[in-house]
Amino acid sequence: MGAGFFKGQPFRIHLLTIFLSILFTICGALVTINVYMGRDAAITVAERHMGTAIESISERTQGLFREIQTFVRTASAMRALSMPPGVDGHVMLPMLLEAIHSLNDVDGMFIGYADGSFLHLVDLADAPAWRERLQAPAEASLAVRTILTDENGKRISRWTFFNADERFVADGPTEEATYDPRGRPWYKAALDVDGLAWSAPYVFATTGQVGLTVSRLVEGGGAVIGVDITLDQLSQFLGQQKISRSSVAAIFNRSGNLLVHPQLKDFTFSNIQTPYGQSTAIIIADNDDHLMKSVYDLNRENGWIKSPSYAFSVDGENYIGSSLPLPSEIGNGMVLTISAPISEITANVDKITRVTLFFSLLIVLVSIPLVAYVARSVSQSLTALAAEAERLPLMDDAAPARVSSRIREIGKLAEALATSKAALNTFGRYVPKSLVRKIVQSGEEPVLGGERRMATFLFTDIEGFTTISEEIRPEELIERLSRYFSHISHVIHENGGTINKYIGDAVMAMWNAPELCDNHAAAACRAALQARDIVERFNLDLIAAGEPPFRTRFGVHCGDVVVGHIGDNDHIEYTALGDAVNVSARLEGLNKTYGTTILVSEAVVAELGDEFETRFVAAVAPKGRAAEVRVYELVSARSVGASVSMGGTA
Repeated sequence: MGAGFFKGQPFRIHLLTIFLSILFTICGALVTINVYMGRDAAITVAERHMGTAIESISERTQGLFREIQTFVRTASAMRALSMPPGVDGHVMLPMLLEAIHSLNDVDGMFIGYADGSFLHLVDLADAPAWRERLQAPAEASLAVRTILTDENGKRISRWTFFNADERFVADGPTEEATYDPRGRPWYKAALDVDGLAWSAPYVFATTGQVGLTVSRLVEGGGAVIGVDITLDQLSQFLGQQKISRSSVAAIFNRSGNLLVHPQLKDFTFSNIQTPYGQSTAIIIADNDDHLMKSVYDLNRENGWIKSPSYAFSVDGENYIGSSLPLPSEIGNGMVLTISAPISEITANVDKITRVTLFFSLLIVLVSIPLVAYVARSVSQSLTALAAEAERLPLMDDAAPARVSSRIREIGKLAEALATSKAALNTFGRYVPKSLVRKIVQSGEEPVLGGERRMATFLFTDIEGFTTISEEIRPEELIERLSRYFSHISHVIHENGGTINKYIGDAVMAMWNAPELCDNHAAAACRAALQARDIVERFNLDLIAAGEPPFRTRFGVHCGDVVVGHIGDNDHIEYTALGDAVNVSARLEGLNKTYGTTILVSEAVVAELGDEFETRFVAAVAPKGRAAEVRVYELVSARSVGASVSMGGTA
């Protein structure tokens, strides 16, 4: 059927044809939407599950450390532990043997003394590395090392073995001591920290395993008590914390090191230097685990803050992860992360999505016979045009809706709407869009007159603009000035302001008119600071191109003014009248006198609170005003977010 057949046909023929075409399009769209909605639902479920899981794992991880921390705190309060051991042992040895026997997942417990003496206890029950290194008797369950200085001034070391009932089994050989606790990282850290000290990972002196030590200075001084935890022990614990078959829980620090991972043997350790001596670490950048690299990079870019979840891809697999900083009491800068393939977490949801998709397709197919009936009562084209007409007062930047119709009336209506939208947007370039939007939405013609309102005003001016304009061609000046105004305007609009007018190279902007604005004085100050920064970057580009910079000064003041429409029946203008407008303009000019960039009045400072840093400059009577105004320099914003990227047309 040729296109000529439709020309001149009745409206219902066009409508029926269009409706049938649209229905088939909608069928395809419904199928697509169902798929994506199901995927979004699955991801939402995964995000909620991830947030709950990492909180649970964090609590279990903290529980692992809590028992050790409690023991170290309690033991360090016992002054008797500050007494060095003697030839016959230590008075507190029975208590310490019972403690090492009851503590879980620790590699050893020890006390180092200021004279170099050392008392070290090891539970041999689940410590094959220790048993092999010490060649411990088969019946030995506990080992105690004592380092003393004999009568000849020689430091000696001896191991003593006990059974599970803490009864003496045998003594090991007496050897010359080469180990000095005073040079170990855990000892030095405890002397520097008021409370618990967590060491960086390091190689244990006896077994050569890599681990962490929590230590604390004993009450009364002269001794440091510590407990060792190997990374293998932590990794085994973390490997048991699963939320799916392939999920991975790990602990990082913010220096780029992987501390704990279920598969530590797959990583390469590197030696690093710390304030307390040499340490060892898994440096992410030096290893090829793509998953851990991606997790680290994402967290570093987001500032290592708590996040419910985040999605990412590794080697074509979609993952969902979550991060949770661990309390500083169990180590500074430690962050727990967990990552899992989305497909594993959302497997059940994916199944439900497929069932939903099947029934959605079935419903669409059953609906096709109803098209002929529905086509007589629905006009998609008219609906689209009605929606476009309703959006006209919003004056948004979206392109006009494309309504293609062979019906002449609908086509002309679409053209008329597009023309109206273009005309309104063009009008908005000459008059503040907020004002145009307000007038259009009210449905009433503007009336000459005004109303009293508290408002904040910002004036800007370019230093030495007359000289600059004499040095360059007018065409170049217009182009450069347009770029400059684009940046200034972007900042003002981003902060809720309205540009009232451009006066040569100057800009007059206002807040709280024509639209109401909360904290308008603070918004104007933020705009001034951001404009200052963006103009500085703009000037760097000008200077790099050998062009004179536009050094800009700003004045900000707030007060009661009359805002409204002035003019005559042929031409009206929305503006503000009052002393506050003049004072803000005078403040801008005073920058030249005091060598400042941004000057604000005392009235503005009174509205700011603690958000900004200001400096009192002087009390002056601006030109044309009898009363003095206390003038302040606006230095910076104390809150985050005081800068903005260069926007607008460059």
